[in-house]
Order: sequence, then structure tokens, then C-alpha cells
Amino acid sequence: MKCFWSWLKANTDESQGLGALAGVLVAIIGFGVTYSQLRSANVTLQASNAYTIQKDGRELLDTIQENGFVRNLVDGKLKPEDQEKARFDLWKMFNFYLSVYRQSKAGGIGDEFRESYKRDFCGFVRLAQVDTEWKTMLADKSVSTEHTKMREDWCAKK
Repeated sequence: MKCFWSWLKANTDESQGLGALAGVLVAIIGFGVTYSQLRSANVTLQASNAYTIQKDGRELLDTIQENGFVRNLVDGKLKPEDQEKARFDLWKMFNFYLSVYRQSKAGGIGDEFRESYKRDFCGFVRLAQVDTEWKTMLADKSVSTEHTKMREDWCAKK
């Protein structure tokens, strides 16, 4: 052991260089481990968000199907007295999609998950009756500019 300390004293430049190199290696490994942990946490967060969105979506869909107003609207069987109820259910649906859009913009959901909801939303708002209601809701400010941005971002032909 005495030999080692003697060598360090005699070779201070080399020992300082080795110490600096060891420090750099430890820092690189530390950054790698930190990045890996953050990536893992992000994947876990996206999975949790996807689960919550799917659960909320199923609950919303159950309610809307039970009401039947949107189905009747799409099928052309909506009674005039149910128009506002159908519009309210559409408003809930549009806001649900907006929350998915916001999660997507924040990186809270994965690309594949986003694409699935994007296709679903765009197919839905392309239906003539739904598009007509969208325009009515846009005119009366029931849907916001953020909703419009979502539709442009997700549904514009590129």
C-alpha cells in the first residue's frame, strides 16, 4: 500500500488525469441511469393516462348510448324536442376528445394511442349530421377555438 501512495506522489499529473477520467465516467454513467429512469417513468405515466382515458371514455360512451340522442341524430331519427339533449351529449364527447388532444400535446399519451383517438374523432366529425351540429356549436361558442385547433391538427388533409 505504501508503494501505491509513493507512486501517486511521484506521478501527480497522471493520477489527477486518471481521477478526472474516473469522474467523467461516473458522470456519464449517472446521466445514463437517470435518463433510463426518466424514460421508464414516462412510459409508466403514459400507460396510466391511457388506462384512465379508456375508462373515462367507456363510461361516457355508456351514458351517451343509454341516452340514445347522438345515435338518433346520426341515424336521422332525432325528435326536435331532443335536439338540445343531443347537442349536450355531443358537447361532452367533443370535450372528452379535447382532453385526449391536450394529453397528446403534453406527451402524456403514446403516438399509437393518440392515432387511434384521432381516427375515431375525425371519422365521427365527418358525419354530415355531426358536422352540422359542430358548426352550430361553433357559431354559438359551445365549442372553443381550442376545439377548432384540435380538429384542424387532427383532421386536416396533409
